Amino acid sequence: MKLEILPTTVIGDLLHHYPFVQDFLLTLSPHYTRMTNPVVFKTMKNIATLQMISRVGGFEIGHFIELIKQEIKDREEELD
Repeated sequence: MKLEILPTTVIGDLLHHYPFVQDFLLTLSPHYTRMTNPVVFKTMKNIATLQMISRVGGFEIGHFIELIKQEIKDREEELD
């Protein structure tokens, strides 16, 4: 089942479906290194939306979502 990726999608759901996106996000902004801290991630995984995370990294939400979708598409094509 594919996850619909929206500004309201929480990071925990996104990474549950696409765990590799965490490493991808780390390449986008140093602000995302906080997600590698297990305590911080556990606290935020059900709260932080993509809208919130895009702001932290300095991205416009539409562009941020497109970057994530492209990474997912690229990874899925690698598996085919």
